[in-house]
Amino acid sequence: MRLVARRDHFSTEVERKLKERGFAAPEIAATIERLRKMRYLDDRRALAAYAEEMKRHHKGFFFFLKKLVERGARGLFSDDDLRTAYSLDEEREVAQELERKMRWNKEERHRKLRNRGFSVEMTGDSESDQ
Repeated sequence: MRLVARRDHFSTEVERKLKERGFAAPEIAATIERLRKMRYLDDRRALAAYAEEMKRHHKGFFFFLKKLVERGARGLFSDDDLRTAYSLDEEREVAQELERKMRWNKEERHRKLRNRGFSVEMTGDSESDQ
């Protein structure tokens, strides 16, 4: 309970953390099911919260995907689920807000946005530039 009380977690994160603490697979499955029934664990809610965190920190969609892979949560969602949580329009708004804030020149803009995981549509790069 202390684990999920601090922030939303993906079920895969809870599973990994319980395995690391030595719990057996049946105990882990029962715990995850109980947490879901109690509404302490909700992968879709965790996805929405995580997408909002990425936007708040001015990170692009590909950075968001990378972090989901690192957390073992990428496989929980379809591509459509992910783009619903962090749409192209939202990514564009985040990129534009960041550009206004940072005032990068054109050369810096492309590199900086790519480094923050923004998609090609946001950086303005063409496939021939890559």
